[in-house]
Amino acid sequence: MSYAPKIIDDYLLWYFSSMEGRRPKPVELAEEFLEYRFKCKDQDSVSAQGAKLILSEAERLNSAFETLAAMNDGDWPCPEDKNVSIWDRERLRMLVTHLKHTNAMPLLLALTLLKPKQFAEAVVCIERFVFRYKTIVNAHVTPMTNAYLRQAKAIRDAPDKYLIKDLRKELSDLIEKYAPDSIFETAVKEIKFSPGGNAYIRYFLITIEDYIKWYESGAQGVPKCKDKTRVLDVNKTTIEHVYSQNIKGASKDDALEGVKNTLGNLTVLSPEDNDALANNAPDKKFEALAKSNLKINRDIANNNDWTQQIVEERTEKLAKLAIKVFVP
Repeated sequence: MSYAPKIIDDYLLWYFSSMEGRRPKPVELAEEFLEYRFKCKDQDSVSAQGAKLILSEAERLNSAFETLAAMNDGDWPCPEDKNVSIWDRERLRMLVTHLKHTNAMPLLLALTLLKPKQFAEAVVCIERFVFRYKTIVNAHVTPMTNAYLRQAKAIRDAPDKYLIKDLRKELSDLIEKYAPDSIFETAVKEIKFSPGGNAYIRYFLITIEDYIKWYESGAQGVPKCKDKTRVLDVNKTTIEHVYSQNIKGASKDDALEGVKNTLGNLTVLSPEDNDALANNAPDKKFEALAKSNLKINRDIANNNDWTQQIVEERTEKLAKLAIKVFVP
């Protein structure tokens, strides 16, 4: 398999970081590889044993490149396992291709040393953390990256003894320090629809749908998707305004105009359903939303009316729900 120069640079960086538990200096990457991975820096000649070590390292590097290429496309890198559902596997695609989070690649590469079920548990933990820490709060990447590398090194030092709860604990500490409930809740409430660049809102609403039954059943322990038989695709959903963006005539409401792009007025639909609803008034949409297979849509349809107060209350509820869901 051939790789573009930029891809090669990324993969070499991710591989070295995963193996050594630290980032090399990019300008010294070749020298660092020779010294720490090939063990032959400043040597005029290489012994037979040294040559075998270089070959072994080259084979590991080639295998790692294949794994990184798969994960970079959102493809599952682990063997089939009956304990890992399609929903679990989709978490990796959500993390890498939708949230566009590649900082975790060194850690993900190390995590492939564990059992598939452990890999899946770690990926969903990282996914929820990243959305809160980086996508919404936009906290600094350095503490996060350093945590990833510490965990990658811990895995490689003793994969048989590694516990995912150690990763969860370190990421939870970062949440508490840099993206606590107060900051995250405020940021979620400020989410607004704007033309273009709303994939993260679709992701947010889909993820809320995945966990809403867990939340309403008491939100105890680690967040869990109660129904993994259903996999929602971010790319095949569209954002729907309950009170439409372009509503006309007597249905126009000045109070709702002021909140129509806020989170409480937004939901997700299939493209077909979105076209069918068009620019109807909210009460005309309730009948269709009541038949939706998404609970967040059926909850909207339970309202007898759609007012500014209801929109604001729904924004508050979604923010409170997010605090519980988006934790490692």
